[in-house]
Amino acid sequence: MKKSVLGSEQKGTLLLIKLMILHNIRCIVDICGMQLDDIKKSFDELIEGEARLRNTDYKERVKLLSGLERALLLSKDELFQALLADFGKPVFESNYSELYLSLAAIRKAKKNLKSWMTPQRVSAQMSVFGSKAWVIPESKGLSLIISPWNFPVMLAIGPLASALAAGCSVAIKPSEQTPACSAYIKKLIESCFSASEVQVIEGDAEASKALLSLPFKHIFFTGSTAVGKLIMQAASKHLSTVTLELGGKSPLIVTGKVNLKDAARRIVFSKWLNAGQTCIAADTIYVDAQLHNELMLEIKAVAEELYNSEETFTEYSSIVNPHHWNRLKSIVSDAKSRDGEVLYASREDEKNMKFGLQVISCEDSDAKLRQEELFGPILSVVKIQSIEEAITAINSSPTPLSLYIFTKSKSIQKRLLREIPSGSVGINDVLGQFYHEDMGFGGLHSSGMGKSHGHDGFKAFSHEKSVLKRTLSLNWMELAFPPYTSVKKKIANFVVRHL
Repeated sequence: MKKSVLGSEQKGTLLLIKLMILHNIRCIVDICGMQLDDIKKSFDELIEGEARLRNTDYKERVKLLSGLERALLLSKDELFQALLADFGKPVFESNYSELYLSLAAIRKAKKNLKSWMTPQRVSAQMSVFGSKAWVIPESKGLSLIISPWNFPVMLAIGPLASALAAGCSVAIKPSEQTPACSAYIKKLIESCFSASEVQVIEGDAEASKALLSLPFKHIFFTGSTAVGKLIMQAASKHLSTVTLELGGKSPLIVTGKVNLKDAARRIVFSKWLNAGQTCIAADTIYVDAQLHNELMLEIKAVAEELYNSEETFTEYSSIVNPHHWNRLKSIVSDAKSRDGEVLYASREDEKNMKFGLQVISCEDSDAKLRQEELFGPILSVVKIQSIEEAITAINSSPTPLSLYIFTKSKSIQKRLLREIPSGSVGINDVLGQFYHEDMGFGGLHSSGMGKSHGHDGFKAFSHEKSVLKRTLSLNWMELAFPPYTSVKKKIANFVVRHL
């Protein structure tokens, strides 16, 4: 076999290519190294502020919250532009779903912080007679907030308000899928906090991995169940506490006596808000077979009125990126391939990533429509002959983040509340339970753990420290010290029986 011989010019070209490849590899390594060094530097700066923030009083924490509130209001036009760039989200929707909810979290904390920080007395017990007891909420310390792309600002600022109220220094890792909002959050935070108080760490999944390798005291994550499991695994290495706001299916049951027009308006709105890219939007409707046709007529009428008219079509958020557009298309295609019936489909605009509302019935329980979190303007509809069918179907799936019940029957409401576990419930309403700042919000099992919002958010970033103070010099514990005389044994038996 004849050996091929390369000319000097070809050898030079190959050498140049090799050098370029090596240079690129070194650049990638250098960039990763720089990112890791920068993240570690940020962590060290925040550690320096941890003790100071832990010891802040009520007035100092309110001052930090007020600074954040003021910065949000001053930069609201930039916020709206960022959301428009990432989502095509209309200003009106951005105003109430991002700005208002962010401000509500801050203002709730400011209004109630004094009482939240006040030590709580604990009633006396005979077992520790001659003592006083109380519980002090203390800061957990340096915390990491990993926020999602679907409500990129509100789901970063809400937990941040809770963390600041609790006296924590904070690192925020916003989603790389919404780069304009990520840049806005970074600019916002740098305008009102020092590097030892709050920092924003931008980057992709590698930045998240680098952050999770560090010993944060608490991690607050909002996102998918799959990633939530990885977060918990990473947290276990440092025994960090976690709050996991996850997703999953949010089923909706329509049965008995119902105001179907009102139900349809609330259901469609939950898919219209943020183009259905909302973890607590109605996902699968289990509807009484006798109500099915009428409900579908109402849903179609409302969808045409609220979404599909010339006037309202542009007042609708876009799908965040082509990947999620294709994912939604795949769910619809899979349902159709399994003899699914499209009960309603509104127009769409792929150029501007406007995915039209689609209502689909598919009996195949293995369909993506029935198995996956839809996270878009798609509704799955299942006819039921009895409430038992809905209960069995929902309880055979992972625990819902939210459950919705549409019926006027109090007995049915009580039964479904009792028999179906879920993170939260809306009765004759959709989404409303999230807006209530006095109620903790969170999932259960695969839909999450821990709570956010209001006092529950404050407690998520706090440790409730139990304190007992001896007030009498008489030491009743002497009765438990050896030697164990017959008198002591009689006293012990009396205590076990009667106290």
